[in-house]
Amino acid sequence: MKNYLAGIVLGGTMFGFGAVSAAPSPFGLEIGASCEAVGQYEAHPQGVSPITGGNVYEIEGGQINFEDLQSVTVVCDEQQNIAAIIALLQKRFGGATFDRLVGMLRDEYKIIGINDAHVGDQDARFKSGDVEILVEEPHMSRTTSLIYKTKDFSEAFSQHQQQQQRQQQEREVDQL
Repeated sequence: MKNYLAGIVLGGTMFGFGAVSAAPSPFGLEIGASCEAVGQYEAHPQGVSPITGGNVYEIEGGQINFEDLQSVTVVCDEQQNIAAIIALLQKRFGGATFDRLVGMLRDEYKIIGINDAHVGDQDARFKSGDVEILVEEPHMSRTTSLIYKTKDFSEAFSQHQQQQQRQQQEREVDQL
């Protein structure tokens, strides 16, 4: 998951695939729409995201009828619109979770790239308008991540990571 959750939180069919032009709506939570949509679940506030300045909510996977779903994290922006959704799923033997998710997504969204290595990390990238969809299954992990994020969130996350790296380097230089 490449530190998405750590960076965000620290400091019928449940996939709502509509027309290609519509924003993705995983688990009934439309990307870019109001964060009030989390009210359909018993969502637990996790604080404010240092990346977006908006609220972060956690939904336990058992509330959503989706195989192997462990949790869903919803990240809102300052305007309280959904900027990112990170779903964690239990990883199944032989890449079965990865294959199932990619199979569902490939018919609905434009494929940007797929790395479906037999051994090692697997990942896939899809796009729908201003939203990037990632499926990540690290080889040594017990979870598969399904991430929906807006372009603005991606840019803010990248800036946040760069700032964190600069601050770490400054702290280390000060110690020499």
